[in-house]
Amino acid sequence: MNYFISENAFEFNSGTEFSQAARTSMYNSFGNLTLFVTRNYTPVFHRTIKTLGLNDHQVLNMYDFFQEATRVSRVKQNLRESVTIPKKDTSLKVLIPTNH
Repeated sequence: MNYFISENAFEFNSGTEFSQAARTSMYNSFGNLTLFVTRNYTPVFHRTIKTLGLNDHQVLNMYDFFQEATRVSRVKQNLRESVTIPKKDTSLKVLIPTNH
């Protein structure tokens, strides 16, 4: 197994991340199991790696690994239907400045 280790995968990557992603793809195409490994948490990690031409089986984020969240299926959920946001206890307060 080969690993290319980076700090992160960003929306705007440097040449280093592009090169690591290209090498990961190339090594895997020759049958050498290779992972692009990142260290830091990134909320848009899986979207970002697609811009590098990689898929979920070619990458490993260490934050996800230690959270045991490496193989979590994506589920589309509308915000209005979210069970994690307490809608009954939420209110909107509008502050209108008054001129004195």
